[in-house]
Amino acid sequence: MRFFCFVFSILFLISCSGKENSGEKINFGVLKGPSALAFAGAMTDEYISRMPVPVDYSVYTAPDMLIPLLVKGDLDGCILPVNVAATLYNRNPSLVKVWGICGNGMLSVVTTDPEINTLEDLEGNKINIGGMGATPEYLFKYLLLKNGIKNDSVETDYSLAPSEIVPAMAGGLLKTALLPEPFTTLALEKVDGSRIPFSVGQLYSHASGFENYPMTVIVFRGDFVKENKSLIAGFIKVWEESLAWTLDNPGKAAEKAETLGLGLTKAVAEKAIPKANLVHIPSGEYPAGIEGKQSIDYLLGLFHSFAPESIGGGVPGEDFYIRF
Repeated sequence: MRFFCFVFSILFLISCSGKENSGEKINFGVLKGPSALAFAGAMTDEYISRMPVPVDYSVYTAPDMLIPLLVKGDLDGCILPVNVAATLYNRNPSLVKVWGICGNGMLSVVTTDPEINTLEDLEGNKINIGGMGATPEYLFKYLLLKNGIKNDSVETDYSLAPSEIVPAMAGGLLKTALLPEPFTTLALEKVDGSRIPFSVGQLYSHASGFENYPMTVIVFRGDFVKENKSLIAGFIKVWEESLAWTLDNPGKAAEKAETLGLGLTKAVAEKAIPKANLVHIPSGEYPAGIEGKQSIDYLLGLFHSFAPESIGGGVPGEDFYIRF
């Protein structure tokens, strides 16, 4: 809720034109945490030197820090959660355009309860979910619905962040949680008797027909896209090369992530990289981008079915996506 209040509070800025980047460099914002691992390689001098123009990366702790910078033109592009990007588009369709997906689903149910082995076993039990008003909440509700489980038959608690859930589980204060990486890995390491009883990804795939669900996307300012499509294409090409390096070299990439202040220690990042579902899936061009677009549209439709306000009112139109 805090994020949506923040979005409304800055809407007046959208009508005011921000700075215009001449294309001499790209200012790009990265969110701390697992999504930032997709840029652990790209932010090194080696890959920055390969970019078509200089790239100035900056790291932020939350999406609401990025939004005013996009509005004012201080950032040309950034990583955003899918529903946040849709919310901004619905407030002003020219504000942000999506290149594609950089982080796919990485949510897992972790439990210490030996009686929980299926989604149905959660009926009559409590689950802590770190992510109210975001993908974890609505994805979980969707899975309950698709499996014939009444929402009120499972007690959901959103009071703790993922970073708080793991120590609470370790202390025996709760038994079951829906967690993203790297907190799933941390829970399995630190909480005695913890395990993953079933696959959230498989349940989603069976219910939706999609192999996975998007969590984070790469976006650029609409004004920047109009004048700099070739720069964006060059940026993406080098970023894709850097992502391949990150996935092939998790130890080295994790060391870079810690040095760059991406919010994860080397030890945690190294374990998270293979499990964080870091991807490069375009969403704007047919046929190459059709898979990404359909995946994003489906998830946003899911959000809309439970809480239209969570994506700003409606599923975005075709011009939500960059077309080269």
